[in-house]
Amino acid sequence: MFIHEEAFKAAFVTMLNKLVFGGKQVLYPYYEMLRITNSDENIQRIQGMKQELQRYAERKDTIRQLRAKGIIDSAVYNQEIGSIDKQCEELRSKITALQQSDASAVLNETEALLRFSDSAGMQTEFSEQLFAAFVERIIVYTRKSVGFKLKCGLTLKEELCTDTK
Repeated sequence: MFIHEEAFKAAFVTMLNKLVFGGKQVLYPYYEMLRITNSDENIQRIQGMKQELQRYAERKDTIRQLRAKGIIDSAVYNQEIGSIDKQCEELRSKITALQQSDASAVLNETEALLRFSDSAGMQTEFSEQLFAAFVERIIVYTRKSVGFKLKCGLTLKEELCTDTK
């Protein structure tokens, strides 16, 4: 379906102006919800992974004791220790990834949008820089309405101006 580029631009400017005008009512609650959800879920996941690391450490100690008593040979010992070390390293990298997760990126994008809405005035013309900074993609619902999927995770629906060419 064909829609003039100018209609998209006008809808984007309208969406930005709505965020500038009503950003506190929309963006602040969204930001707080993201912040609380992100921290709770990540903390629980990280704690679970740390408990698993502790179990691996205990297993490693048991294998060392078995080797010291001569119950297992060095080949089995080396294989088991290597396997445990590999699994521990994978868990540590997952913990690091969670600490710097995608949810953190969404929080950062939401903070950027909040800063913009707090400091910007009403927009009168399309800005390619703002579009690139905030919009991930455009969703076309009908010839008369589109959604702007923002990098912060929100999708905001806007009606297209039918007389824009």
